[in-house]
Amino acid sequence: MPNYVVEDETQETCSMIYDRPGFSPWVIEVVNMKNEDMFTGVFRTAFSGGRECEQFVLMPAKADFTLLTIQIFKNGDVLFSNQIPATVEVKKQKKRIVIQSHADIEVSSSGTISILTHPSEF
Repeated sequence: MPNYVVEDETQETCSMIYDRPGFSPWVIEVVNMKNEDMFTGVFRTAFSGGRECEQFVLMPAKADFTLLTIQIFKNGDVLFSNQIPATVEVKKQKKRIVIQSHADIEVSSSGTISILTHPSEF
């Protein structure tokens, strides 16, 4: 679950905010996921390639499947991999990463994941 959810005044979009005060200066913002209760994010310290990093993983709440992974290394390198169409904006000076999905993601009660893409808004 996110640390907190911010909705706009029309309640058409929401942002799930993940942060780790005291552990990491970075903030992860997941924008416009239609139903925030269907997703969970884990933001923790991890190791990758023998290097320590801050790792964020976004996944469906009812399925063991990674939708997106972001690794932030101490030297400022950021590595991400995703299974969904999304824009990942890295704001290094603000220490903020904004993720915007370009798909509607549905998870059935049996754990089946449907990813319905829609045109990019660029």
